[in-house]
Amino acid sequence: MTDHKAHFLPFHAVNEFLLPEYRLKIIQQAFAELNHLSEERRSAISRLVKRHVQVSGFRNSALAPAPVKARAAVSNFEKSAEFAAQIMSAWYELHPELAKKVNDLLTAREWKLLPLEVDRSKLPGFLTHWPKEETFEVLDDAYAYPVAIEPGMTFALETQHGKLHRFGVRLEEMLYVTETGIEMVTTYKSHEIIVVD
Repeated sequence: MTDHKAHFLPFHAVNEFLLPEYRLKIIQQAFAELNHLSEERRSAISRLVKRHVQVSGFRNSALAPAPVKARAAVSNFEKSAEFAAQIMSAWYELHPELAKKVNDLLTAREWKLLPLEVDRSKLPGFLTHWPKEETFEVLDDAYAYPVAIEPGMTFALETQHGKLHRFGVRLEEMLYVTETGIEMVTTYKSHEIIVVD
């Protein structure tokens, strides 16, 4: 018998993948642009901040300046699935073009997705099942490089060698994509460059 029940990770599990400075940036932007959010989202965030975020000198933490409030809210974002869901949904509302771009990418890869307008903060968390071959790295590459690399394409690969802010050289290699791999087009013998300190 197979288990057809959906499995979820709580929303605050995203903290395992977020750099601390990016987490703070997401929270700061949600607070700084609170007035650009839907009334429902604004109310939910303000209610959670008032109830769970402590900002020294403020009885109602929701009234604190956005940067101060954001720093105080980090631990709540790390521990509360509800708070993390509201902040991420706010970020989603503030970036509709990016949301559409990611949605289009996943739809083109035959993912079954909820419509863009669905309020995901009402879900119990992130679905834990992804198509097996769709690792984070595969999706990241598909997003970063939306054009497939195919035979006949030519690329310039530019590398840099030297000491940062002191001296250096940039070497450009031309690469041609073949059916079996790549072919170096440039003939300069960059491996024979002598480094003088």
